[in-house]
Amino acid sequence: MSSDDVWSAPENTGKAGSGTAGQATTYAMWMSVFNALMARSLGGFLVAYVLLAGASFLMQIPNTLVNYQVQQSLLGDPTAAMGMLGIQLAWSVVAMVLGLVIGVIQGGLFGVMHSMVHKPDSAPDSVGAVFRATTSTFVRVLIMMLVAGVITTIGVVLCVLPGVVAAFVLAPAVYLAASRPDPIMELVQRSVDLVRANLGLCLLFVGGLMALMLVAVVVMAGVTVAFPDELLVTNVVVPLAWGLLYAIIGYPILLLSGSLYISMDAAWDGIRIDLAE
Repeated sequence: MSSDDVWSAPENTGKAGSGTAGQATTYAMWMSVFNALMARSLGGFLVAYVLLAGASFLMQIPNTLVNYQVQQSLLGDPTAAMGMLGIQLAWSVVAMVLGLVIGVIQGGLFGVMHSMVHKPDSAPDSVGAVFRATTSTFVRVLIMMLVAGVITTIGVVLCVLPGVVAAFVLAPAVYLAASRPDPIMELVQRSVDLVRANLGLCLLFVGGLMALMLVAVVVMAGVTVAFPDELLVTNVVVPLAWGLLYAIIGYPILLLSGSLYISMDAAWDGIRIDLAE
């Protein structure tokens, strides 16, 4: 699948959507796109996600085990702990680079979802095709992640609230970079416009994520209290549990966010999405 396949704009099909540019999407449209993605993503897309999530989880295991050894050494032999700290630092650098690569590839999945909704007949249906599609948008997604990260960081440094607002309004930016060929800074502005036009749905989505996170925090706190070895649970069990939880719930969250951004983007352009099989 070429970058042209990912980026080519769909035509109005008369099946769903307002057909008027500059409009907000609706909850019903969001859920319709989500249901279509759930059905169309079973196959190569799902396998690709599992591979990426599995790789991300496996990367955490060495770091948590080394960190546990460091904490144990600090309690017994501080000299030995210094050597372990060097190993931990080296692996942290490697994991950071690999994590960034995995994150960019996962961001490229938004472009694949865009194709699955707008051009289901030509969308990638194998694992290899999915990864080739993410490769075609890798540089753009990476640049957008860096730009959004810098803007958010500046906002946090100046005052925490602007950073939070920046992260909120730039949430669709990676999707836009993976699915549209426009200049990066134009997509940054488009991201702000889309969130502003669909503020209610975006708040609903973020509120749902926060509620889910709160439940997870309560569960993890219960595990921490119940586990007899505080050092082990703090440095190994809880971090790996978080990683496993993210790998499991990350898939529906990815589809929910992707379907929201796709419906917002289409409504803003006045594009009617054809969800017929």
